Amino acid sequence: QAVDQRPDGAWHAEWPALRRLLTLTVTAASQAAELVSGLRVDVSALRAHADGAADLLLAERGRPGAPAEYLGVAGHFVDSVLDRYRSTTDHD
Repeated sequence: QAVDQRPDGAWHAEWPALRRLLTLTVTAASQAAELVSGLRVDVSALRAHADGAADLLLAERGRPGAPAEYLGVAGHFVDSVLDRYRSTTDHD
């Protein structure tokens, strides 16, 4: 009596696609696990690259003003936009 609960129809067509999607997901997860298991960190190479790019990595230190002036303002910006929307829109 499954027809009483959910009628026959297009949802039957979803099963092959879902099965294929799950197969691809399992395959990708297996391959990702294999790739990650072989990773090794070359600390000296990381240090050399960081030392070579130190000026770029620390570029924000040269920006005028304290970091508090430009970091963390996204929340205030979003609140401001939402307040403006609420004040100009009729929503019941």
